[in-house]
Amino acid sequence: MKRLSILIFAGFILSGLGAQNNRPVIKLMPFSMTGIGADEGRLLDSLIRSYLSDFGEVISFFPNKDGLFMTGEDIFAEDNSLESWTQIPNYTVSGSLRMEEDGRILSMDVGDMATGEVRSYSYSYKSAGELALKARSILENAFITPPERRQEPVHAEIINENRIMGSWKGEEGIEMVRLYRGGRGMAIFSSGAQMALSYTVESNTLIVRQVSPNSERYYYPLPYERARSLSAAAAPMVWELRLFRRGSVLRGLKSTAGFSADGNEIVPEIKDVEWARGPAR
Repeated sequence: MKRLSILIFAGFILSGLGAQNNRPVIKLMPFSMTGIGADEGRLLDSLIRSYLSDFGEVISFFPNKDGLFMTGEDIFAEDNSLESWTQIPNYTVSGSLRMEEDGRILSMDVGDMATGEVRSYSYSYKSAGELALKARSILENAFITPPERRQEPVHAEIINENRIMGSWKGEEGIEMVRLYRGGRGMAIFSSGAQMALSYTVESNTLIVRQVSPNSERYYYPLPYERARSLSAAAAPMVWELRLFRRGSVLRGLKSTAGFSADGNEIVPEIKDVEWARGPAR
């Protein structure tokens, strides 16, 4: 079993900010990874780093060996300091990511040092994108949403077919999404392309999946050659959305594909998205 060290570095937090605001200290331990590719590990790594930094001051355990994705010495500059090692955490986070016959399994344990309670979470999905979409839900369930993020109720509104049918203004690049009865839908892109969709409601979450074959026009305004590369290699798009504002907003994450930082590799990509209720038809 390989060891995946999920690295946390909240560089935007000024020195002492955590203590001044009484932010809890979260100690992130190495995750185990079995049968999972490096790209998927990096994607999950990035998501958990971003999400956990919303909930507290994160310190990380760095093993001396077999620490994957430790690129750049500067990442250790503050987090691996003696002070980080001697801080007493309020919470610990550990877990695993593994491949099984029926899909990828993400498991996380969140320990409360004050009470000794350990809460365990586990989800199974068939693609790296769907797995990454659930990382946010796990951590939102484990930690209280901080005040600066409480623009919506902590709990999303009840979602069902009757409440989501109709027209929605999609995220950037999608002019309109139309959802019909029976789990069917259609997206109209700014490029003029149309995409057939399917949807289900699971655990009070709307999951929308691409049905149509990929097209370079789904990746407009990228240059044609790059859009064609994505359309040939990318997995179908998936949205995982929850309902807010008296049924007028769907907000969540989109699993798609993009290019790596050097522009030479196609990698999974997760985006925050919001759909607004369109005019009735």
